Amino acid sequence: MKENVMGTIRKTCDGMRKCRNGVKKPGRDFSRTRKLPLATTVALLLDRRPEAEAKHLCGFFRSPKDIPSPSAWTQRLDLVGEGLMRGVFESVNDSIGPGMRSFMGYNIIACDGSDINIPRDPDDKDTYFKSQEGGRGFNQLHLNCLHDVLNDRFVDYQIQVPMMENEQKACREMALRSGLGPKDILVADRGYESYNDLAAFGELGCHYVIRVKDAGSNGIMGRVIRMYPFPLDKEADIDVELCLTRSQGKMIRAIPSFVFLPQDADFDYLPPTSNHRKGRGIVLDPSRAETYRLRFRAVRIRIDGSENVFEVLFTNLERDAFPMGSLKHIYRLRWSIEGAFRRLKYYDCVSMLHSRKRAHVILEIVASLVMHNIVSAVIRMQSPGILRGRPRRYAYAISYSFASWAVKEFFHPLARMPAIKLARCVASNLEPVRSGRSYQRHLIPKSFVCFTYRAA
Repeated sequence: MKENVMGTIRKTCDGMRKCRNGVKKPGRDFSRTRKLPLATTVALLLDRRPEAEAKHLCGFFRSPKDIPSPSAWTQRLDLVGEGLMRGVFESVNDSIGPGMRSFMGYNIIACDGSDINIPRDPDDKDTYFKSQEGGRGFNQLHLNCLHDVLNDRFVDYQIQVPMMENEQKACREMALRSGLGPKDILVADRGYESYNDLAAFGELGCHYVIRVKDAGSNGIMGRVIRMYPFPLDKEADIDVELCLTRSQGKMIRAIPSFVFLPQDADFDYLPPTSNHRKGRGIVLDPSRAETYRLRFRAVRIRIDGSENVFEVLFTNLERDAFPMGSLKHIYRLRWSIEGAFRRLKYYDCVSMLHSRKRAHVILEIVASLVMHNIVSAVIRMQSPGILRGRPRRYAYAISYSFASWAVKEFFHPLARMPAIKLARCVASNLEPVRSGRSYQRHLIPKSFVCFTYRAA
């Protein structure tokens, strides 16, 4: 596996070195022999650890004369283009391959976002927040991800600055770029409730299960309640068809299920109105229809252990193959992406970044996503051995925190972890699977760990 992954990284670096989005100056940057060629720079990014940068550099190289200074390392990162780590992410994912776990033959792809604290920089207005008057403030980036929850693999990502954060748009773009299809089920929480997303997933051909606001809100379900006989005191599962339009003519308003979308509403499958066309000078394709038929199932499910608390799911899955109980299980699987973000931040060192510049921080975040997928692939290869082992009283799983450390030692250029030792150590470090637990989350603000307080 090591030769396969590292060979893929070297091949990608050789190709990206000649592209404008791979390096800042193609044909010039990383063209001469230096202590940090492009492939070594990527390997250093993948080998992220919470220790101080100088100690990390000393431990990475064999000979003392080959050890670069932290300043030299930063200058090499300045030459790296934003497309390099995107290429590494995609090529490593292709070399590892998709996981074998599925639900009824479908891949469960969760979509969510998470805020990442980065070094404080008041001059970076797009990422800087001032929480209170007289406070120091903080900087953040927003990471959007598609995550294969059954195989613990990040499928795609998009990093946004908070001032231009748009999770719904990021979800559509990632789904399109990843090529989600009929064998994929995209699962998302309430933040992704929009007509545009529902239509985009249907046009793409993939299935979806999206939680939306309940009947008492001003969301899509509020409109559905007024159009369809939907019981509010019990579970229900009905088929919904909405007629979306930007017109309010008499013929359109006569349609019982019509939904008017104003000019500023984001919807990619309807042209602007005629007045909007004259004001903006936009020429429309006359073949495009003025209405859009949106069809889905609206499923209202009672929360376990409660009498009058319900949640609503929108889906385009067939009712016969996916009844209400299956939808509840699929949506419960979405929670795995929250655990993936936790592992990414605290085991893959995204919460303890080493760079100050925003461009360098993004490189580190993407490198952590790549390493997360590599560690998950190693865990998947060793997990069947646990199931075939001696009978156990409780269910166990491989410890991700230990596996992350062991895989980094395995990929280290000094080969500090042989392959046979890696397999033995990863398979022997287990932790119990505590299923069925529930705990109320306490949101505790956490700031970026300052460079001064890193481990020596």
